[in-house]
Amino acid sequence: MGETMDLQHGSPFMKIPNIVFSKDYLVAAKSNVVIITAGTCQIKGETPLDLVHHNVSMFKLMISNIIQYSPLCKLTVISSPHQT
Repeated sequence: MGETMDLQHGSPFMKIPNIVFSKDYLVAAKSNVVIITAGTCQIKGETPLDLVHHNVSMFKLMISNIIQYSPLCKLTVISSPHQT
């Protein structure tokens, strides 16, 4: 949410019409760009492949909901790869 606010404060100086943050997919309706910053953390004892399977399941659900409201958007996924 803090990064969204930073972008909103700087947006008057750039050609970015609207920056929003929400868990509600309808908020992103008719968007040109959607940035996904979600992912699950690897828990102790979980293999990297297990983590990938959890994230893939989550992304399948998220992406199907996003394209329902913004079928022509460009999707960007921001991740922070690290090992526990």
